Amino acid sequence: MGGLIVDGPVSEEDFRSFVGVDILPMAHGMTVGELARYFNRRIGVKLIVIPMDGYTRDMMFPDTGLYWIPTSPMIPDFLSALVYMATGLGEGTGIRQGDYFKWVGGKGINSRIFAQELNRIGLPGVQFVPETNGEFGGVRLFITNMRAFQPAYTGLCILSCSHKLISYSVPKNENELTMFNKIMGTALIGRLIENDVSYQDLKKAYWEPLENFKKEREKYLIYQ
Repeated sequence: MGGLIVDGPVSEEDFRSFVGVDILPMAHGMTVGELARYFNRRIGVKLIVIPMDGYTRDMMFPDTGLYWIPTSPMIPDFLSALVYMATGLGEGTGIRQGDYFKWVGGKGINSRIFAQELNRIGLPGVQFVPETNGEFGGVRLFITNMRAFQPAYTGLCILSCSHKLISYSVPKNENELTMFNKIMGTALIGRLIENDVSYQDLKKAYWEPLENFKKEREKYLIYQ
């Protein structure tokens, strides 16, 4: 994903889980070494991180010249990793991904209208093409500019747009955190989606915590 994309709601303390082990946005823009330094603010061990040679923050995986090793059977290539946050956030909503996260949709969705509405938002770096898979209406994501693409915000807009179209049930915490809210790191996003707020208000809701995180992470960064 590179070191420049920092995007999405920041997890809250009460929402820490195996899904989100620390206070982080969905896209944190940090290397493994930088994450270790960030985590160590709470752990306090003697930590040594050996910097990489030849790496700069603006590099994304294709810039490295390295061979892609699948991080899971569902992430066979870089494109799947890039769009994972955009299509994989709908746990428990009925909005599901397909083709290794390159497609997203749900029952009752009109593919053409879905694509039309998503393209109307003007999300950077991505275009949506209608594609119906059996009983599921949906869209395929085509990345036009991987550096401009905002994966988490795109994913929230996909969930918001689909809710405006079919009014699915948004999972809520009862006796324990739902997987949906573990992924979001907060219950706020689910409430906003359920209330069909504007896409602009959806982003405004997490803007301040995200900006605060960006300032906090500066002290743990290694690379320019």
